[in-house]
Amino acid sequence: MDLKDFEIGLTYRIKITDWEAPDGGTVPGKTIVRRVLEPANQANSKFEDGPAPRHVIAEWSQFLRVQNPDSGQVHLLHPRTIESALTIQ
Repeated sequence: MDLKDFEIGLTYRIKITDWEAPDGGTVPGKTIVRRVLEPANQANSKFEDGPAPRHVIAEWSQFLRVQNPDSGQVHLLHPRTIESALTIQ
């Protein structure tokens, strides 16, 4: 999938693709629910010891910034790891 396939503010049921582990085995994908947030920028992203450098923000902007609706935890998710996604209410 691609960043343009997602709309900020919507919640999706996301199927994560299977991936190859460092030991050569396959880790099965899983289904998660995440709300898509605004892309990473200086205002919403930081390191523990201060603001994130611009080159880091540029790298992070290639990922979806998502929030787990149950825990509130925010993390980055690369669209290439997503097999499918459906909008949910």
